Amino acid sequence: MCGLAISVDRHAEAQADATTAAWAPGTSVATALGSSSQQPEEGELAAGHSDNVLIPKGRIDWHLPDPEIHRPGALELLERARQEGNKAVVTNITRVIDRLDAIRRPEQLSLTLEDALRRALENSYVIQVASYNPAVETTRVVEAEAAFDAVFFTDVIKNIQDRPSGSELTSSDVDFFSLSSGVRKLLPLGTQVSASYGMQRTKTSIQFQQINPEYFNNIVLEMRQPFLRGFGLDQNRSLIMNFRRYHLI
Repeated sequence: MCGLAISVDRHAEAQADATTAAWAPGTSVATALGSSSQQPEEGELAAGHSDNVLIPKGRIDWHLPDPEIHRPGALELLERARQEGNKAVVTNITRVIDRLDAIRRPEQLSLTLEDALRRALENSYVIQVASYNPAVETTRVVEAEAAFDAVFFTDVIKNIQDRPSGSELTSSDVDFFSLSSGVRKLLPLGTQVSASYGMQRTKTSIQFQQINPEYFNNIVLEMRQPFLRGFGLDQNRSLIMNFRRYHLI
């Protein structure tokens, strides 16, 4: 098993320990590191060492300071370091105070845990987006059910031809008009039914045609039932059932 070795500057570590000891003396946090078969060399700290490592609490507070709790102590420590002439501690404490001033807010609001949770939930973009999901799923259910709605259709055809003819029995001019309207519907079993009414009008230039223009009407009733693809209630209503379950979620 390979370990990750991190080089440590003993002088900088001793200086940081002295500063953090003054920051929060007498406190430490035990951190357990995983086991490793490779032993660290001198001057190195191997990640994965089996022993517990005591991290002073002051060092943790040094990197994660609280602008209200730690600022008075930082000012006191800064003044003491200036009196002792410790320039390294003065430099480090000054950086900490600058960071505290940058994140400190003049106005503070005390919140209970319930208020903090309520505000977090009310201003959560994730929850605001999720709040639209019930309406979206309801719309999807309506869209899936709309596949079985009846549909009204109309077909209109207008065709005018003007071409020379070599025979008097063949018309050179033809004026054709067709209109067809009806209703079609898809049933849950997959059956497609439709009913339509059509009318055709044809006018030609043939002199021997007794009825000109002539009309033709028809009524068409049609039913189509697939036996394989698209057959059955489960196949045709699967989207509706799935969207209804999503709506319940």
